[in-house]
Amino acid sequence: MSASTHRTSQRLGVVLVAAVCWLAALPSQAESAQPPVPERGLMAAQTCAGCHGTQGELGDSAFVPLAGMSAERFTQAMRSFADDSRPSTLMGPLARAFTEQEIEWMADYFAAQPAPAPLNRSDREEDDS
Repeated sequence: MSASTHRTSQRLGVVLVAAVCWLAALPSQAESAQPPVPERGLMAAQTCAGCHGTQGELGDSAFVPLAGMSAERFTQAMRSFADDSRPSTLMGPLARAFTEQEIEWMADYFAAQPAPAPLNRSDREEDDS
């Protein structure tokens, strides 16, 4: 290999490495296509809607309302379900399916929702009649 070919090959290698580094520094399309953080929390929280309601409460329900729950309490509960220190057939697998970031987004979303009014026992009995 001649000295001129060797220098050209080295320059090409440097340019290639620089191009790869530059591309790696750009945000990916997936990152740039992500919705804003509050919407991410809402999107992740929709998986809770079947049991806990679309905004974290169902009214007369056997499930704990999530609306108005502090972010710390929500996060701790999800971690406890995920590591089985708070056993639950349903919540364990669900909690393990979320990333820490998704749990934080959901915690912030539910904390921002208005807490439901306490359900009065006599109201429940009147509704049954």
